[in-house]
Amino acid sequence: MKRTKLFLIVTLALAVLVTGFQLAAAQDEMTQANKANIIREVDDVFSQGNLDLVDELYAEDFVDHTPNGDTNGRQGIRATVTGLRTAMPDLKVTPELLLADGQWVAGRFKATGTFSGEFALPTGTLPGNNQPIELIIHHIWKFNDDGQIQEGWAQWDNLSFLMQLGAIPMPEAATASEATPEADTAMMPAPEFTIMPLPDDVVVGTVAGVKHVVDEAFNKGNLAAIDERFSPDWMDYSDQQTRDAFKAEIEGLRAAIPDLKASVPIIVAEGNWVMFRFEAEGTFQNDMTLPDGTVVKATGKPIKVAAHILGHTDENGVFTAEWDVFDNLSYATQLGLIPPMQ
Repeated sequence: MKRTKLFLIVTLALAVLVTGFQLAAAQDEMTQANKANIIREVDDVFSQGNLDLVDELYAEDFVDHTPNGDTNGRQGIRATVTGLRTAMPDLKVTPELLLADGQWVAGRFKATGTFSGEFALPTGTLPGNNQPIELIIHHIWKFNDDGQIQEGWAQWDNLSFLMQLGAIPMPEAATASEATPEADTAMMPAPEFTIMPLPDDVVVGTVAGVKHVVDEAFNKGNLAAIDERFSPDWMDYSDQQTRDAFKAEIEGLRAAIPDLKASVPIIVAEGNWVMFRFEAEGTFQNDMTLPDGTVVKATGKPIKVAAHILGHTDENGVFTAEWDVFDNLSYATQLGLIPPMQ
């Protein structure tokens, strides 16, 4: 009898183990398939203009949330691709890093092309200027159970984009690197965009660390949370910002926007990388001093911003680097630095 019970226990344990391996294998197969479909999206649809793939890759009720509003449905994607490739027939979108976790995929992309055609803006049609365009995009997608792209969230800097298009005058002192803010990041040593596998508990800790830092530092003003989770030589490669400068920026934000409330609604982590959507809102009640010393007068109006942040960690889950992308045009307009586009 005892042998029978032991046999049943061992058999059950083996069955659970095998099932676990099968589920893990199926999960890995799904994430790799989702990554492959994103590569097909950027390579075949956006870079080559193959619109025949839209019905295959996108769900019928697909929606993409972008700085310019929502792109709805498959027809919305077709219109977006057609508009971009009309303006830049040599458009090429290159993935620099792709992360996947279950039904989620997040990526950092570089879009390049020559503005030789016409580009439709809400204010009218903009003629080409034959100038090279470069734009960094951080995009997050959710897939449905059929392996189609169900929903997306995108971030890019419209201020940089419109300056390069010639729709917004570039400041007299501006240089090419200021028009494309990340063009000079190679001047600083940065981690390569390669994924190092890490134990599940470390990745789970990274996700928890993101939420902890945002809540403690931005919402409560506890900057010690940054010292706990960030390495001393941490760097934001978007603007060459150090850890201490980042802490000072948060202090400035909280002083100007006392009711600041930040959240992280989406996080995608894989290995030593994480991309998350950061959202913050509040009331611009007090004057704000920018890093260059410029004082921005308070407007007393609500302000709302979103950013997609790509973070790198070491093998222990300590944050070592960051790249963030957000719409500077929207932010500057809300601060009162730029008049709204008519």
